[in-house]
Amino acid sequence: MIVFLSEKLSDKEHMKWVRDRIYYDGCFMVPNDGRGRGLALPWKAGVNVWVDSFSKYHIDSIVHGGSKNAWRLTRFYGEPDTSQRKEGWNMLRMLSLRPKLPWCCFEDFNELLEVQDKRGGIPRTHNLMQDFRDILNHCGFVDLGFSGLDFTWHDISRGGFDMGEIG
Repeated sequence: MIVFLSEKLSDKEHMKWVRDRIYYDGCFMVPNDGRGRGLALPWKAGVNVWVDSFSKYHIDSIVHGGSKNAWRLTRFYGEPDTSQRKEGWNMLRMLSLRPKLPWCCFEDFNELLEVQDKRGGIPRTHNLMQDFRDILNHCGFVDLGFSGLDFTWHDISRGGFDMGEIG
């Protein structure tokens, strides 16, 4: 089993503490960059993980576990600052050029696919969503959907308006 931990973790020591608390054996960490984002990839014994590359936006790994077939697992964290978002999209473009293995890329892209994925607040511009759809198409990604709550967060504190986004 493999788990990705992100954003709220403060430093390597805290990430190691979390890894030990969930009884995982291996762990690769990208420390917090001072803006509240750090990444960790812990895994259980019996799962062979080779980290191919990493940055403040991603951990790209090759996984061998239980079967003879390897596959790619990329944990991606999209840039929250929309003026810098293309840097992350360019990273995904470069990753898509790597040797072809079955590829799962997931986590928080910090972008929406459609305008109906947001309720309340400042409307998302069409260009930002189109850039996101373009990179998903370029990489050959498929939206697997989700189950659970309609929105990943809600905020009712702003003058009684309910706002939320599908992350």
